[in-house]
Amino acid sequence: MFHRGAKKYYFNNEGPAEYMPVVSASIKQENNEDFGIRLYCIWLSPSVVILMNGGIKTKLKPEDCPNVSVHFNRALKIARLIYKEIEIQGLNLNNLELEDLELDL
Repeated sequence: MFHRGAKKYYFNNEGPAEYMPVVSASIKQENNEDFGIRLYCIWLSPSVVILMNGGIKTKLKPEDCPNVSVHFNRALKIARLIYKEIEIQGLNLNNLELEDLELDL
């Protein structure tokens, strides 16, 4: 990731969290059994992505899916906390040192 970076367009947004992978429309048309895999993550910058957990999404809304709802809600909660701390502490995302970031989960 250091040389290429984690470009924002590699990720799909679901609230303050993102998921990967971006799936092409042709693959989506071929698969009518589910909505594909969701690997939730928190994109902070091209050099900082926090990987979370995920699963196969079987419902349109992630919060309604028994496979991903727990992972989705956890990613949202952690993302909100991180963005709040970044704002409070005035952290620069280009030089982010996550070791210095303390969160109460």
